[in-house]
Amino acid sequence: MLSSYSRDNEREADELGQEYMVRAGYPASGMVGLQQLLVDQQKESPGMLQTMFSTHPMSSERRDTAKNLAERKYAATNIRDPGRERFMDNTASMRRIKPTIEACQKGETAMAGKAYGKAEEQFRTALKATPRDYSANVLMAKCLSVQDKDAQALEYARSATKIYPQEAQAHKMVGVLALAQRNPAAAYASLEQYDRLLPGDAGVTFLKGVSLEGMGKRQEAANQFASYLRRTNKGQAAEYSQSRLRSWGYLK
Repeated sequence: MLSSYSRDNEREADELGQEYMVRAGYPASGMVGLQQLLVDQQKESPGMLQTMFSTHPMSSERRDTAKNLAERKYAATNIRDPGRERFMDNTASMRRIKPTIEACQKGETAMAGKAYGKAEEQFRTALKATPRDYSANVLMAKCLSVQDKDAQALEYARSATKIYPQEAQAHKMVGVLALAQRNPAAAYASLEQYDRLLPGDAGVTFLKGVSLEGMGKRQEAANQFASYLRRTNKGQAAEYSQSRLRSWGYLK
């Protein structure tokens, strides 16, 4: 859920990040420095960076792309003051929760090694220090879910939605966990909220169909499954969708 993104998604995210940096008044070369820092970190501490970027680790390609944009598209911005004082002021709150961030990093590394008990301990440490940290709550929910502790996981996912309601990921997690707890109405409500915040996720369309089916709303569920099939026709989920639509007479 956290890291299954494609190369194209990453390239787009990098390019938009650099554009936002420029629009915020920083020089575009700052993105080059960030990418170089991550490349260097990967060499020095590969475990942590591989956890953060597990499907597509950092590479010189991303740094070189940022450099090319800084030297061409945004060349005029590179004479700007890097704004270190402004940056330090704006990120002071993050430095105050450094122990929380470090505990979460250790927890993610443990998760990557499938040491779920150790990961849970690290996330509890993070939450003890900063109970209302959004990321720590999401990560704890993910860790507990992997251990089939769905009821506990759901509590942390719901806490995350209250802490940061405008961020989509926790809403999706609540939806998935509510389905596991056989509460399709609650699942649908959370998945619908996710869809409003971040539309276009075919997997969420499918899960909304499952939720509606669980609520006995066959026609509405069929509409969601049909929408899912229009977007993708791969894997077991598509086979499930097709079988349901056929059994209900909506698909010949």
